[in-house]
Amino acid sequence: MIALIPIFLDKSDEIYASTTGNKLIGLFLESAKRAKWIEKIVVVTNDESIHKLLDKYRNETFLVEIRKKYEMDSANILPWGTDSAIQYLKRTFVKNSYLTVLNFRNPLISSRILDDAMNQFFSSDRNLMLSVREIKDNPCQLFTYYKIMDVRTIFLTDTDVEKIRCYGKSTILLDKFDEKNRLVTHPFYFDWDSKKISQWSACGVYFRKTCVSEIMYVPIESLTDRNRRFCEDSIFFIYDTNSSARLLSYSKTTELDFPQGEYSAAGIQLAENSTDFSIIKNEKDEHFIHVSTPLELIENYILKIHKIYSSSKIDVIENDLIINSGKHLYKIPGDMSDCTGLITSILTYSENDDCDLVEPFKQSEKLWDVDGQDRLINTKTGKMITGRQGFPETFEPDGSFFIMSQETGSSFIPEGIGKNSNAYVLKENESVQIRSRLEYMHYRAIQKASLISP
Repeated sequence: MIALIPIFLDKSDEIYASTTGNKLIGLFLESAKRAKWIEKIVVVTNDESIHKLLDKYRNETFLVEIRKKYEMDSANILPWGTDSAIQYLKRTFVKNSYLTVLNFRNPLISSRILDDAMNQFFSSDRNLMLSVREIKDNPCQLFTYYKIMDVRTIFLTDTDVEKIRCYGKSTILLDKFDEKNRLVTHPFYFDWDSKKISQWSACGVYFRKTCVSEIMYVPIESLTDRNRRFCEDSIFFIYDTNSSARLLSYSKTTELDFPQGEYSAAGIQLAENSTDFSIIKNEKDEHFIHVSTPLELIENYILKIHKIYSSSKIDVIENDLIINSGKHLYKIPGDMSDCTGLITSILTYSENDDCDLVEPFKQSEKLWDVDGQDRLINTKTGKMITGRQGFPETFEPDGSFFIMSQETGSSFIPEGIGKNSNAYVLKENESVQIRSRLEYMHYRAIQKASLISP
């Protein structure tokens, strides 16, 4: 196994410009040499002084310029410069089956720890191992807090227009609207008796308008020619039954800005800002949300979707859609064949108690649950959670070492951490990252404590 040690210093690594820092690097190299699985140590650096310093340790040391733009994705997990070092290693050496990347900033990593970690790695079926440490202040989140930006109802279009009944009349009304620019929805619950309609329409089609504080439903045949032109881009209500209605949308002037491909409009919504996103479908009858400005300019927000059915049943889509700027098309999951409409809520995360909605935090792995008495239960131990100490242990990457196949390299980071990886848990007195004098004092305190501990 090759041990790769990237040493790329920046201004914050002030201590390594001193004799103390040189001794720390030497101590780290000696521990790596004593590890039984390590056959070769390769140091990659961009610092001339480090290159000269390491000559006396008889390691293979190479000067390499760091490729900053390739380091950003893994900078929070791997030592800075790891990707550049791995790429150089692949070009220079015969490929080795396994590779360990060591972070020189933790001189507490002994040969015993490395041997133990590598033994665990080879006895497992995972192709990546990383060092982790337990988080003292457990960050378990029980609830997610939201601010509601917008709520709206979208009625899905009905393709079987021949079955549409208009107040017991024939569908001759639809012929007045060009089929190319016409959309008609599935029926939905609508209490006609409560609308106080003074004049009933012969064909059962109404135009809704707001008069001061009152909403009025005007029969379409009572509109003047001038009003008819005004209503060309409007939404009409079609009488379906005493307790249901359909929407009819007709436009001669507005062309929807669909993405490339064979898509068609699939929904009508009653909202003043209805142009910011729309429901469309493709030839496979798959439904999508198409986002346009101004919503696309928002960095991140959450779209919750409830499906409405003709039976009055409402289903909640489990996976919320996370809308990101720059992306326009989002597939609505699940079967939409029996769905007649959607209730959508646009939410943002709230970081304090000033919120509109509180929901249980969604866990990728169920670490806790609520029992029949509304008590929080640790699913790992089965015990009731009475405080932070009762939550399952949680860990974070420590960054001290990584063991992986050389062919894979850093492409496992960060996507591969999880199902494809294993973790080696470092104790509190084995995890440190030395950059400054203060962190060096922390390291010295750990050393002194280990000497006097029983």
